[in-house]
Amino acid sequence: MSSEGARKPVAELSEEELEQILAARAEQEGKDVLELAKSLGPDSACPVCGNKALDKKSVHAALRPFVARDTLVCDTCEFTSGPPPNALGKYLLVPLTAGGFLYAGMQLIFTAQRLTEERGQMMTFVQGFALFGVGLFVWYSGMGAANPKQRRQRILKYRRAWEDEQAGVAAPDTTSLLGENLEAVVVAIILALIIRHFVMEAFVIPTGSMAPTLLGDHFDLECERCKHPFPIAKREYELTQGETETHATATCPVCDYTFERDLTRADMRSGHKILVNKFIYRFRPPRRYEVVVFKFPNTPWRNYIKRLVGLPGETITVRNGDVFANGERARKPDHVIDSIWIPVHDAAWRRTGGEPRWDVVAEDLRPAWQFGKDGAEDLDGAWMRCDPAQAKLPAGQETAWVGYQHRKMHAAYAYNREDSARGPITGDLRVRARVTPEAGAVVRLGILETTRLYDEENNSQRDEERLVAARFEAGQGEATYAIEANGEVVAQVKGPALTPGLPHELTLAYADDRARLQLDGETLLAWDDPFGPVEQTYDVQVRLGAAKAPAVFEQLRIDRDVYYVPSRSNAQYDPSIQAIEIPQRSYFVMGDNSPNSEDGRSWGFVREGHMIGRAFLVFWPPTPEHLRLIR
Repeated sequence: MSSEGARKPVAELSEEELEQILAARAEQEGKDVLELAKSLGPDSACPVCGNKALDKKSVHAALRPFVARDTLVCDTCEFTSGPPPNALGKYLLVPLTAGGFLYAGMQLIFTAQRLTEERGQMMTFVQGFALFGVGLFVWYSGMGAANPKQRRQRILKYRRAWEDEQAGVAAPDTTSLLGENLEAVVVAIILALIIRHFVMEAFVIPTGSMAPTLLGDHFDLECERCKHPFPIAKREYELTQGETETHATATCPVCDYTFERDLTRADMRSGHKILVNKFIYRFRPPRRYEVVVFKFPNTPWRNYIKRLVGLPGETITVRNGDVFANGERARKPDHVIDSIWIPVHDAAWRRTGGEPRWDVVAEDLRPAWQFGKDGAEDLDGAWMRCDPAQAKLPAGQETAWVGYQHRKMHAAYAYNREDSARGPITGDLRVRARVTPEAGAVVRLGILETTRLYDEENNSQRDEERLVAARFEAGQGEATYAIEANGEVVAQVKGPALTPGLPHELTLAYADDRARLQLDGETLLAWDDPFGPVEQTYDVQVRLGAAKAPAVFEQLRIDRDVYYVPSRSNAQYDPSIQAIEIPQRSYFVMGDNSPNSEDGRSWGFVREGHMIGRAFLVFWPPTPEHLRLIR
């Protein structure tokens, strides 16, 4: 507003000019009061009524090491300013105290979700929200006292009430510090309940039906031979009724070693805590392969979590561990498969003894391969009893293949312990290696899948092999990257060649009959195989190959896709046995841990109205190996 307008008599000012003057005064007053709030201390005059220096009110002796000053009180206008925390209080006492109450409240809320008795569930919920509210109150009161902007708001509120009282307009309308914080806490809890009901909600995973994607109550173990860490399920009856110890037999998913272990409560870990988006399905329908939370059809007051595999109106079958919808293979999106790979082999986890893991495929090429850091040429020597750190192929015009020989590619679920150490053979694999090529090298990663076919008419059988491979070239300038099927190029793309002498991470992923060639984590080429095996896989071998120039292979890793097996329980709706027709406005779900999952194969379909939402985040435990988005 212009200075000319400011000099006008009030009666001559327009409504807009009055509003501008009042806004400017309020802004200036806010700045002035903020400075008072920052410098407020025992020697300060009351910022509300301007009275003499504020009186001090001592805090409790236990809190004195954590506060910067005493509580300040004005006897004239009854203004009170609580003690702000010092650095020790702000960064230690308040976060630890508030965090402790918040954590205890969340734990009780999660515990209530797992209770089936209605009264006990309600009481536990109430206790959890009460502790959660106390945690919010401690946070608001502690951090609010340390925030000059919140002190400014408090001063302004008291100042308005004091001015009104002096003018005889009304009694002071002020609220105590306790009341102000309780108000904030109540609002926060109400907002939390609204968000929980309509937007998102936290759930706890009690069982292992979605393992290893989502873990229920479990034990974390380390293989006694190769030191690979992995979880196993805690069974419902274990460590109950005062038991202090339980005995478990486990099989390592990487080296296949079976060992026994005595476990106590200290070894037990609770299930993953997840967040569920509850409003997304108000705007779009659920999509195949999303992880969904829903009301269990037989007992709608209980919540279940599974992966959605069948959509309304479809006919679902499962063949060779893969899902087919209306006769067509229902491929998982790439981001879903990349989130659920299960380790089969990892050279990072070393072992000694046992059978050899890798061997040369063709006897006439046996002298070409060198293994180990010292390049040992004796292929039957000591290196065969361990996992080689390196495998090197000298120059040669023909591709020399080395194959993984340690064991068959079983779809085993180590999480299920000794009762599921084996499973059907799967060809849905990913092979990765850190490769350092020399100039001119042609590197291949391959997956050889064998299907045994039976001729009922002639009462005979024959094996049919299919080798899908990814080809990489090293050199200068541009190179051709290709996917090959039985030696024939089926897809290719041009790109910068591998840099000779530098390591690259090469990957071939082949799952749901979709092959992907990846270089340093980026997908360069993908191909949907129209002729992939449909019959049960009889055998699978992972191969590494090189030609024309030496290449060093390191950090060899093999992973597999989830494999849907027939249900162990009632098979009335099992798509592995018969085609299942999904009604309209209904969905079909299965667990990633299909050998140990009570899902749609046993009880049928999930109606549209029973869908709660999509699981999208594991937020507890907050560690790098657990904290992640759910795909």
